[in-house]
Amino acid sequence: MRARAVSGLIAICLMLCLPQGALALPLQNGDFSSFAGWDGVIYDGSDMVVDPATDPLFNLAAGGLAELSNDPTYYEVALYQVFDLPSNVTSLSFDFAWSLTDPSSDFVQAALIDPITDAFLADLFPATVDFSLATNSGTATTDISAFAGQNVLLEFLLQDGDFNEIDTFSIGNVELQLAAAPVPEPDTLLLFGMGLLALAFGFRSDRRFRAC
Repeated sequence: MRARAVSGLIAICLMLCLPQGALALPLQNGDFSSFAGWDGVIYDGSDMVVDPATDPLFNLAAGGLAELSNDPTYYEVALYQVFDLPSNVTSLSFDFAWSLTDPSSDFVQAALIDPITDAFLADLFPATVDFSLATNSGTATTDISAFAGQNVLLEFLLQDGDFNEIDTFSIGNVELQLAAAPVPEPDTLLLFGMGLLALAFGFRSDRRFRAC
């Protein structure tokens, strides 16, 4: 079930609805204290961009989880956010849980996508996650250092395939792991300190020269 890209119609809708040249922002509300910063798309043969804070197919569940669900009308649901990855990002992690009526035809996805070209950048589920299970939960962590500094679209998708639309997909604690800033070596600190002393001595000497 892997390596399946976002629905073509949803992808087109995402591209058309994103403001080009918009102010870049960091990841917002990865703990789902609210849906601020997140947008939703629902599909029933045509796409509709919705506010997940008010649409009934998106809910904030206990434990800091955002829950996506489908129904007989809207069988494909996506939650997404566009943001800039820090230049020192190493990985992205999130908690997940799903309940599918038929895991052989229903589908969940977590992915990084290029918001301009719609290029599929990374599947955020590790290969160890078992998609044959009707219910599953855990924490996923994926190396995304190759995309450090890029503007990306983070997308979570729930798609029904068996015409039994009572599936759910929950996500929480979306976090970026960052590389620690390098600590200057002692020699570097010593050279820096000597440089400051030299500047201070030169400034005092220059003042004495002008005073004479």
